[in-house]
Amino acid sequence: MSSIFTAAVLARSKKSGGNHKTHVFVHDYYREIERLCGDEFLCRENLVESNDMLAHYLLERMDKNSTHFCRDRKKRPASPSA
Repeated sequence: MSSIFTAAVLARSKKSGGNHKTHVFVHDYYREIERLCGDEFLCRENLVESNDMLAHYLLERMDKNSTHFCRDRKKRPASPSA
């Protein structure tokens, strides 16, 4: 979903100074597409809490030389609970 991808890019491309963290909430987290896009672009390691309706991710600014969204691509459990 483009809104999840856009939130991920904007959160990671913050300028220096101020708060380096961004809270992102994904609604309708029970739907497979929201879960998959959240895991792909917001990253499972950034998932703070989730239930069937809402997921809360906390993203930090990304290093400008980084080319990947997620640090650990192997830790991706299939269940939506965190």
